Amino acid sequence: MQILSDRIYFIAAIALSCAATFVPGIAQAQPDIKDVFQNALACAVVDPLLADMPVEPLYTMEGNTCVSLEPDDDESRRYFNDMACTSPVNFAYTSLSSHCSLLLDSTLLGEGNGIVDNAWTLTPGTRLDLGARSLEGVSQPYMQRHVYRTIETPRGTCNLEMRVYSSTPDSTVQANTRQSSLLAFHGGSWSARGFGFFGLELTVPHYTDKGFVVYAPFYRLLETSDGSAACNDASIGDVVEDAQAALQWVRDRAESFGSSPKPVVFGQSAGAHLALSLAVNTPSDLAGGILFYPPTDFTDFTLRAQQGLYDNPQGLGILDSVIGVSASEADLSASPIPDNSFFDTHSRKWLVHTAVDDSARYGR
Repeated sequence: MQILSDRIYFIAAIALSCAATFVPGIAQAQPDIKDVFQNALACAVVDPLLADMPVEPLYTMEGNTCVSLEPDDDESRRYFNDMACTSPVNFAYTSLSSHCSLLLDSTLLGEGNGIVDNAWTLTPGTRLDLGARSLEGVSQPYMQRHVYRTIETPRGTCNLEMRVYSSTPDSTVQANTRQSSLLAFHGGSWSARGFGFFGLELTVPHYTDKGFVVYAPFYRLLETSDGSAACNDASIGDVVEDAQAALQWVRDRAESFGSSPKPVVFGQSAGAHLALSLAVNTPSDLAGGILFYPPTDFTDFTLRAQQGLYDNPQGLGILDSVIGVSASEADLSASPIPDNSFFDTHSRKWLVHTAVDDSARYGR
């Protein structure tokens, strides 16, 4: 088993986003996104929190003249990528209220509901200036939604969504410079989407502004608090399979978005675990990895729980959900524990934890 030894960075307790601020470790309770916005009506009045961000212009015909403009909610307009108005682009406006409705409905978020085929949009989620790093001077990316995987489960059909973020919807411009790809997995204890994805989306403009095309997939969930029934009650193996499918989707389609088919993998918490799994098991398919507070060693975590060295109820509940049995009864040699214990490799790694993160021993 070979890891991307000089291109993986394990970083813990660094508040790069709203999610990082509220979720410093696996054992921290996940706030409900509704506790932040209360409801769709309250969400719709957060306009003062939206940053005034520059946007790569599109073009439209006014009379006989092709003019540049920032796309808006005028559905009668036809948009183009080029100054001659010869290369059409499909643009669909996303209002703040519709963004809030989707964000706050845990049965809809991340499962392809309301997708307009091959349409680019400007989502308010990338303008919310709530992260640790200001969005001042950062450009807002365009976003496109796709279903990257459809799975028939015992509970129905589960559609999993991929969101693609790019500084421009013109892939020919991107192809001329071959943008880097970033495959970014949200956190949420493998069981939640809303708050984890909300925090992830806050960071996206910083990456697209630096030349990345960002690919952000949703995945199946271990529990039932978020997502449809068809996408719930998954095993950790199912979730890892979704991450592998997301990587393959990016490798197959990245060039159509003007980016590299070998992405950097990125994740926060549970998402960092999925990114790490890809880095360990498919290193030749990746350009590197950036992992924020990843769970890295299920064997050590379970063993410490069995020895009474870890007794946080929240963390133990998450561990039980992940391994499928009570930690006290777990067989350390049985799947999925060895499959998700990544520190018996011979590669060099840099791992940082802090004393306030009681889910892992800290040190260098």
